[in-house]
Amino acid sequence: MRVDRHVNVTIVDRGTAMRAVNNPFFMDLRPINAETYELRMRKRCVSSHQPRQVGLMVYQLAKKELLSMYYDLIDRYIERSEYQLILCDTDSIYLSLSAPSLRACVRPALRPQFDREVRRWMPQYQCDHHFEERQKARDLGQDDEDDELEQRARAGTLPCCERVRKRERRTLGLWKVECECDGIIALAPKSYHCFDLGEPAEGEPAPDLGLAPGKTFVGIKTSSKGVQKINDLKAQDWYRVLDSKRPRYILNRGIKKDIDAQMKTYRQEKRGLSYLYTKRRVLRDGVSTRPLTL
Repeated sequence: MRVDRHVNVTIVDRGTAMRAVNNPFFMDLRPINAETYELRMRKRCVSSHQPRQVGLMVYQLAKKELLSMYYDLIDRYIERSEYQLILCDTDSIYLSLSAPSLRACVRPALRPQFDREVRRWMPQYQCDHHFEERQKARDLGQDDEDDELEQRARAGTLPCCERVRKRERRTLGLWKVECECDGIIALAPKSYHCFDLGEPAEGEPAPDLGLAPGKTFVGIKTSSKGVQKINDLKAQDWYRVLDSKRPRYILNRGIKKDIDAQMKTYRQEKRGLSYLYTKRRVLRDGVSTRPLTL
């Protein structure tokens, strides 16, 4: 319950109503008749009994879990030259890898230990029996991409592995794969665009984006907080902001209730994509970052 929105409503005469207008807690005044008014005043003191410690602990535990995932798994088993941390949110980590999969980036000497440790952090496709068979094949140098057992487990044709996969995908605390793509442009918190590289349509020239000549960007996942979908931002918009270091302005439109409880339309021009990134210091290449010197 939003106790900060509670008000005092009283019926007063004309003199009291005129004096109340100058009160700093005055909110609204509505006439009932010539000498009677309905007066709405903000409360001088509000007692909040909301359990704010719950929200605080949720964010702190989420941060602890994110840091544990990074330092106890990723940074422990993978060389820092094999990955690039792009962005983090409350419950997600976006990485750029030098190989097709996370396991392929792991130090070769630590891969057997990583295969057993990763089951505590990420959902798996195989049951215990097939997992041991998979480990024996890996010890013999068999590639995951060519393994029939691995492909059948991912396709869901093994009933025992399918039950494990369904259970672990619903298990709280495990880090699921949210998006896999060829590239990502992350300008600011909650403002990023994931894309794949594709061939341009027949007769359509490829956009000159510099990142991949002769290719076009196919959007996979987009997050643009505060930007309505009617603006239809493309990957080119993110890249131009990154390349030119100039913001991209958008136009939001909608209907809202004003202070007189009347429905009105509005048009708002605002900065939709901003180049400014305030959480870390962006280097000249526009990609690498360093901690702020505070």
